[in-house]
Amino acid sequence: MLSSFFMTMTELNNMHISEEEGNNNIGNDNCGGDIIDRRLTKEERLSSKTLISNLFTKGNSFVCYPFRVVYSFTSPEAQTVSSSMFVSVPKKKFKRAVKRNLIRRRTKEAYRLNKNILIESLKEKDIRISMAILYLDKEIKDYHEIEKSIKDMLYKLRNKVNDKV
Repeated sequence: MLSSFFMTMTELNNMHISEEEGNNNIGNDNCGGDIIDRRLTKEERLSSKTLISNLFTKGNSFVCYPFRVVYSFTSPEAQTVSSSMFVSVPKKKFKRAVKRNLIRRRTKEAYRLNKNILIESLKEKDIRISMAILYLDKEIKDYHEIEKSIKDMLYKLRNKVNDKV
């Protein structure tokens, strides 16, 4: 019974999605003809030590519980993508790496799926932003609570971008 839910390898190989027809939407959503890129690429992950140190020294912050967001507007020369981010979960509150990684994965997934809230306004105004998302809570939140907080955070950042110009 359970095997009827899974496709065999031959069925998967026989499925053919034509790129000429424009149906190659792996990782993308097709909303009325506009393709939204929902990948979290390497360029979108903040890893530069100089950008991170500038972020914490010159950046602004706000709390959108269970997250504290530190953000800074950067120059187009320093950053090629509209937004770059990283997630930090404190070792002091979560001793086990498994728990820290779970929170980090949930947060990055919620950001990946909802980042278009912020990206559209950044591209309209040709602004680059770097951000650090710091987890504050002592307990692990479920995905839906994390996603709600990430959406609120992205709307707040979008308002700050619109106020900047």
